[in-house]
Amino acid sequence: MFGEMSIMVRQPYLEVKSYIESYDYSLPALRIMLYGQMGCGKAITQAHLLHYALANNWIVVPKEWAAHWVKRPKDHAQNANDETLIDSPIDAAVWLQQFRVLNATLLKELNLSTTQTYNWSEREATQKGEPLTNIVEHGVERMKHACSCMGALLQEIKMHTDSGRMKTMVIVKGVNSFWQDTYIRRLDRSYIPAKDLIIVRAFKEILKNDWGFEFFEPFIPVHVPKYSEKEIDSCLDYYLDRGYIQNPNGWTDEGKAELKFLSGYNPRELCKVCRWR
Repeated sequence: MFGEMSIMVRQPYLEVKSYIESYDYSLPALRIMLYGQMGCGKAITQAHLLHYALANNWIVVPKEWAAHWVKRPKDHAQNANDETLIDSPIDAAVWLQQFRVLNATLLKELNLSTTQTYNWSEREATQKGEPLTNIVEHGVERMKHACSCMGALLQEIKMHTDSGRMKTMVIVKGVNSFWQDTYIRRLDRSYIPAKDLIIVRAFKEILKNDWGFEFFEPFIPVHVPKYSEKEIDSCLDYYLDRGYIQNPNGWTDEGKAELKFLSGYNPRELCKVCRWR
């Protein structure tokens, strides 16, 4: 917004960070669910955690908004091996490119290799022992195989993580979308459930726990609340320093109090009301 990337250090981030740093990783994967009202900063908290993971040499497996795959796929086609399943090759190829950009340096350092041979077609295959990045490259260059490459990549990441070779952080915004119906219809006009999308199946496989009674349980819920008094004062001071609040009435104590009231201490609403001239 101001030509810079600034993040307020808030309690939800610190809470999750403390869980990450104190967890015994010989136990099953740590699962954390952020919840709270719209506009309170769940996505920003995820972005902060994404930065933490990259800064501490974790492999990052992100999806910024899961509903894009489910509700607005860029394209879709029947899977060649199972006509009841749906491929989304463009979405898969775009995600593979994002993964490659985010993790390029660490993947080069780790020098991970495939644990098995993957046959993409009669003539194309990634052999056992090849660099893991070859799967990514093949999926990007041969978009037809992007969904299969994505599934294979996530499977390999899970195996290498379980073996202790690396740490991995999976971050998904709007993960509930994986249990909804898509807007894609079958020939009988029924809506296709998200579980029949190949890329959703691949992501659910890496999210799936190896123990517990439900898909996500057990998990730690972390509430992302509205701004506290200290946080909203810090945010308003930042907006003033960057010239975002241009109306002189907003510079006064009375003006700040009005902005707090109008926004209801909601971070997104505060940004909106401060935009007014």
